[in-house]
Amino acid sequence: MAQSWNNVLSYIKMGLGAPLNLIELADSDIIDMLKEHIIPYFSQFCPLEKWVFVGPMHSLPAKIGQPPNRFKIPKEVDEPILDILEVIWGNQGVKS
Repeated sequence: MAQSWNNVLSYIKMGLGAPLNLIELADSDIIDMLKEHIIPYFSQFCPLEKWVFVGPMHSLPAKIGQPPNRFKIPKEVDEPILDILEVIWGNQGVKS
């Protein structure tokens, strides 16, 4: 089942033992607090993992003093890369 802010709010209010309309905070205030305090904490331990294909079209030109196989990872401008967990090498273009 897909989660939404309504599901989260319902779960919190149920856990507090309060009927859905008797909490003194507005739903938007609760959501703002979750975004500010909970999501950054949770994302440290369960960050979004994303797989990307890096192929010959992403290779960088060779430069003296640099490793021979350099690639630029395709990503959005404002998307940070925190870690690279795994690299799977294919055998295309490998000369033996």
